[in-house]
Amino acid sequence: MEIFDDFIVVDEKAFTDISVYNASYCKKCSWLADTKNSKFREVTQFASLEFQINNFNETFKINDIGNALESDVPLAQIVVWGWYSSESAQQVIKRTELLKMGGNLQFDFSNAYSFSIVIRILKKREKDGDKNPFPSLSSTDDDLTVQIGDKTITVSASRLMAQSPMIHAMLNTEMREKQQKSLTLDELDSNMEQFIEFLEAIPTSNVQTPTFPNPNNVLMLLKLADFFQVDWLKKRCETHLINCVEIPLIDRFLLIEQFGLSHLKVNYF
Repeated sequence: MEIFDDFIVVDEKAFTDISVYNASYCKKCSWLADTKNSKFREVTQFASLEFQINNFNETFKINDIGNALESDVPLAQIVVWGWYSSESAQQVIKRTELLKMGGNLQFDFSNAYSFSIVIRILKKREKDGDKNPFPSLSSTDDDLTVQIGDKTITVSASRLMAQSPMIHAMLNTEMREKQQKSLTLDELDSNMEQFIEFLEAIPTSNVQTPTFPNPNNVLMLLKLADFFQVDWLKKRCETHLINCVEIPLIDRFLLIEQFGLSHLKVNYF
């Protein structure tokens, strides 16, 4: 998972139960296999990909057609998975690869009848330890000091209130937090780095690129989104969990009741 230390996910796509027709056993039937070959494209704001299925050779190929020149810069993480057996509820990761800009990847499925694939489009993470993802507005009246353990950060109260009904309610009543313009979050069982990562997942006028959860941080983001009542981020975490085969299915099942993840339940249970 080290890739997510240096890159953020800006988009995620999933294709499930892609069929592979095994016709290679009959060389005289190659024309039949060729008729079942297919090619399709997925064009998004951040990437243009082409997918090719060759049923005679039983291969699946992904090409980056959005960049003419090949480089060593990762464009996407590709996760290929399948069910352990037709009657099993266990998902097995077959391969995890990085698609480079301008490059391609080919997968051999000679021993599989179908497979599923998760595509996570990547963008280089901007590392700036001094950068505040939620800076206050020009007025000091907008300052809100958040303390977790022995660390503090001053953020924009108005921006946080606009995203979190819980913060909005706290700062619009005669609570201690409103009087002191401070918020202590030691009960969260999260550290300051995780809270900042939560803030980075919320777009602002200065940051237009969306940040999607990844297998490393989705549980933390889900917990904080639920605590702060940021429903759209909670739904984004739920969508990621549907495709997050890195987390065992039984562990994701246990999250359904705790966080009310109805879409996850519908997809698998």
